[in-house]
Amino acid sequence: MLPRSSRPASCPRHLVSGARKIVFVIALPAALLPGCEGPLRKTVSEAELRRALNSVVEQEMASTRSQDILLKSEESRLEGSFIPTQRIGELNRMAGPSANAAARTIEFGADLTGLPTGTVEVSLREAILSAVQNNLAVQVGAITPAMREAEITRAESRFDAVFFSNLGWGKSDQPAVIPLIRGNPIGSGIVQRDERNLQTGIRKNLIGGGRLTLQTGVSRSFDSSPDRQQTPEPAYASSVELILEQPLLRGFGSEQNLSEIRLSRNAHRREIENYRRTLLETVARTEGAYWNLVAARESLLVRQRLLDRGEETETKLKIRSKLDAKPSQVSDAVARVQSRRVDVLRSRDQVLRASDELKQLMNAAGLGVGSETVIVPTDVALSEGLTFNYADIVTTALQNRPELRQALLGIDDASIRRMIADNLRLPALDLSATVRWNGLDDSFEDTYNRLGEQDFIDYIIQLRFEHPIGNREAQANYRIASLGRVQSVINYRLAMQNAILDVKSALRSVYLNFDLLVPTRDARLAAAENLRTIEVEEDIIAPNTPEFLNLKFQRQESLAQAELEEIRAMVNYQIAVSNLYNAMGIGLERNQIRFVVPDPMQ
Repeated sequence: MLPRSSRPASCPRHLVSGARKIVFVIALPAALLPGCEGPLRKTVSEAELRRALNSVVEQEMASTRSQDILLKSEESRLEGSFIPTQRIGELNRMAGPSANAAARTIEFGADLTGLPTGTVEVSLREAILSAVQNNLAVQVGAITPAMREAEITRAESRFDAVFFSNLGWGKSDQPAVIPLIRGNPIGSGIVQRDERNLQTGIRKNLIGGGRLTLQTGVSRSFDSSPDRQQTPEPAYASSVELILEQPLLRGFGSEQNLSEIRLSRNAHRREIENYRRTLLETVARTEGAYWNLVAARESLLVRQRLLDRGEETETKLKIRSKLDAKPSQVSDAVARVQSRRVDVLRSRDQVLRASDELKQLMNAAGLGVGSETVIVPTDVALSEGLTFNYADIVTTALQNRPELRQALLGIDDASIRRMIADNLRLPALDLSATVRWNGLDDSFEDTYNRLGEQDFIDYIIQLRFEHPIGNREAQANYRIASLGRVQSVINYRLAMQNAILDVKSALRSVYLNFDLLVPTRDARLAAAENLRTIEVEEDIIAPNTPEFLNLKFQRQESLAQAELEEIRAMVNYQIAVSNLYNAMGIGLERNQIRFVVPDPMQ
């Protein structure tokens, strides 16, 4: 109703008073409906569901007793045994990470464009931030949540008020039956009418399941039939209607009618978790690609050093060919050196490929996949120890893994669908209540002024009942929905088991590669000492026999293999730690990345 100060002066006071009472009586139930709930409410909250499912977690972890485990770096076990401590520095300069750090410059020659290959230094932090901001998979993943958010708005728009208007015009010219009274015709055999009508109003769906419509209509009719008169002429008929349509059983309640919004919101949250999983995987892949590039560069330096040592030994053997070296021994040395040269070329190609893979993940401006600039990693693999608690790691994973959160949303979706199917088993009992005020006069203004003046008010109440005999379709749909909910709970348990297995696998990989750090380092030190010993013997007594040079070849290769094993262990340890945080679902927090769902339209 309009405020008193804004009501038209021509509106009769008793009409306003009567209308106010009737509108209040009909609108009161409609105002209460949004807060009502449908019958047979059986859904549970997410907190209750989590408490129920946590018992499953306790069952999986019931036999587990966990304490903090410290992965602590150890000194070489070879020191103080047959290798003096003061010699360790010399051996590290011969081979290993220290030797590689002293010779980090790598010549790649001409690139694919024929120009000298350029390089750019990139830290691990820079690579991860670039991937998070620019990776194309991340950009694609950021769009889907926005699409699902728009679907929420679309679902909510069902309850937006709708303005409607209908305009019609018709003209009839028809023959008519002429009644006779005592043989005398009464009236005319022609009916000619001109009719025009306008209807407009507002219609709104209620969250309780009903629909409230307030509409007004006016029609003008003019009868031009011969020998026929009526009053008023023309006739203006007006009406104001308030209509409430409300289901009382099937389709009743706010839970039932807000279900699509809840499903849309769950879909939005599910896509947010998908986007978070994409970020986690991108960060883990970027770390893996970065450390693989580090391993490729370190391996190239090892093989280049092996080639340099082989060329030196080959030269000495060729000199000995004039004394006692056989042609077969010389050719064997040449073959070994050429094989090492092949390994260097392949290692160089692996560095270029690893650089391209990292560039694709980073997708940085000026450093795209098509760029021939080679990335030079500035971070080096470290063997820092970590402290882990198995139970805490599993608990963290179960709280943060995106797929577990999605599985919980799947249970909520299944509960909503079961609730909908349960409601659809009820009979259809629909109430329709209408109040209509009517007016009639010979002008547009007067017909509204007279609207309700003589209490021409219609009251219409209808009940409609419908129920399928047997109701088999609804019962079958409810059974399907109930089984779907059971399936969703089992899917959650399966996702939980998979998460625990992933965490255990990642943690075992961390332990394994950490345990490999010291043995591979000791193996490299022992191989270096082995080569150093034979080189000292060569400098002192110069036994440059073919057999001695062949032994030197073998020890060079053993040292290079030990170096490669150490590099792989160190890099695998870094990757294993990254994979562990990814399995726990906290890889973003570990890298100090704040998770925000961006708006792709901004």
